[in-house]
Amino acid sequence: MAASALTAETDKDVLPWLQLAEDLRMLNLDCELNMPQICVMGDQSSGKSSVLEALSELNALIDEKMTEVCKEGNNFSVESVVVDLVSPDACDLTVVDLPGIIRTVTAGQNVDSIKQVNSLIKSYLMDKRTIILAVIPANQDIATVDILERAQSVDPSGQRTIGVVTKTDLVSPGSEEEVVAVVNNVRKPLALGYVMVKNRSQKDIQDKISTSRAKEMETEFFQRHPVFRKVNPQLVGVTQLSKKLTVLLVDRIKKELWTTLF
Repeated sequence: MAASALTAETDKDVLPWLQLAEDLRMLNLDCELNMPQICVMGDQSSGKSSVLEALSELNALIDEKMTEVCKEGNNFSVESVVVDLVSPDACDLTVVDLPGIIRTVTAGQNVDSIKQVNSLIKSYLMDKRTIILAVIPANQDIATVDILERAQSVDPSGQRTIGVVTKTDLVSPGSEEEVVAVVNNVRKPLALGYVMVKNRSQKDIQDKISTSRAKEMETEFFQRHPVFRKVNPQLVGVTQLSKKLTVLLVDRIKKELWTTLF
């Protein structure tokens, strides 16, 4: 499920395939057809959930449901939280938000959490249906980003991995060109490339800035930024990410249907 940023013509081409995938899933045929799924992965505090929020325009609803499922405080649950939205302004995408990669446990957390989270993430990474949405904070050295290495180990050709560069508003002055090199696929290149985004800040959330207004602020930010405004517009913003994901998802659905049914 993603906020639609597609033209009416593109919607006409895309939506029937996505609806067909959903109909087949409801008939429990996805195990036979291996319908693709988009999984959001990355370190804790990488902006992973904010990316999902920007794509789906969901926020407190998911948080409330997750709190209900994970009743034991700091632990997590492998139980799925499924939210179905119907809107004339949204196209249908299946997106899975996985727990952030844990490196050390905090007070009150189960010491087995690291192993459990790694196992859960690995199971989705190894699933050939999974389109890996690898979330990378712009204010962190990409060489230290764990999720890219994990993705490469299961998807060496890079045909199901897209990089999403977050926290672009937190980049230190003078470090912008390094971020641009990543987004332009020069440093740590991916076959499907990268998209850079700016999600709501904690202050924006506290000020109750809506996701629609946040998209407007994102556009303004990149248009006014002295360095990032020079980046190819097709590599910037959640709208472009939504388009890229939708096109990739439909392409994989078409290929799977052709292989399985014909």
